[in-house]
Amino acid sequence: MKLCIQCKKENPSSANHCMYCGAALVEEEQLPEEVKLQKKLTEQEEENKLLKAALEAQLKKETEKPKENVVEKPIVVTPPPIARPAVTPSPIAKPTMPPRPKSNKKLIGLIVALSAVAFVVFGSFLFFAVIRPAIIDKNAPRYYTFADNVFLRSSQEAGVDYNKIATLSYGSELITYEHYFDWSKVKDKSGNKGYISSDYLLDYFDFSILNGIWGDMESKQCINTAKCRLALLNYLKVNALGNEWQVFCRPKNTKPNAVFFPRLYNKNSKFTDFAVIFKNTQTGERKIVIFGFNDDETVAWTKSNDAPNSGYIKNIALNYYGEIYVDYSE
Repeated sequence: MKLCIQCKKENPSSANHCMYCGAALVEEEQLPEEVKLQKKLTEQEEENKLLKAALEAQLKKETEKPKENVVEKPIVVTPPPIARPAVTPSPIAKPTMPPRPKSNKKLIGLIVALSAVAFVVFGSFLFFAVIRPAIIDKNAPRYYTFADNVFLRSSQEAGVDYNKIATLSYGSELITYEHYFDWSKVKDKSGNKGYISSDYLLDYFDFSILNGIWGDMESKQCINTAKCRLALLNYLKVNALGNEWQVFCRPKNTKPNAVFFPRLYNKNSKFTDFAVIFKNTQTGERKIVIFGFNDDETVAWTKSNDAPNSGYIKNIALNYYGEIYVDYSE
């Protein structure tokens, strides 16, 4: 059987045009799905019309018969549901949001890494160049020069001029990094670093004792050698004399004076002997102390005796019996 495209009626398979409307015919299998569905709907409607007509004829026939007391329920014919083509709802398009700006994570990471490296480098430089040296200087011991015109040198070599950095005066405070028997590595108040002979350095305690010996400026000027100053310091420490014992001199090269430099036992010794008058500033008591030196500037012997309450040393010599005789001026 063939089906008309226009009226959707069936025709013999041998026909090419519809016998009802003259439209073209096609095989039923070749019809589109919508046409096939429409055909089924048309057939269903025709069947419903036939059923409805039969029902109306039956009802008309029944009405013509005499009525009986039996009440019959009406016959309800429910037509089959009409098949409708399935319609797939189109998905609701979601609103398009504007794209978020892309964050450059690699650039941010690079910046953070470079900042961290810069912080570490700057922190290391600050620590090793500023903080660490300041801590070392703060904790380093202090030593003091007790001689005049001491040279700070760039190397541990004395008696030459090429390695002189600075000339240090009496009482210069030095930050001391290394202190050995012969040389000490120090830094002066101007920031100069170098080496100085340990023979000219005293710690704070000893320097305080020595500096307390000078009763006036003249006494320090008259006793200006390192060996004589160390002899005075050691004498006070060994004899446990307090800081009330001091030396008072007249101007340098003035005679007689409170200091004297004789040659007593060895006329050919490398160094002269050294005599000085000490005075107790609390009691007024005075005593004379005489030192002899070895060739290495250490004290060879020491003699002391009471001195008159006034006067200076005019002369010192040995008497007929080999005893030391001191002549005091009025």
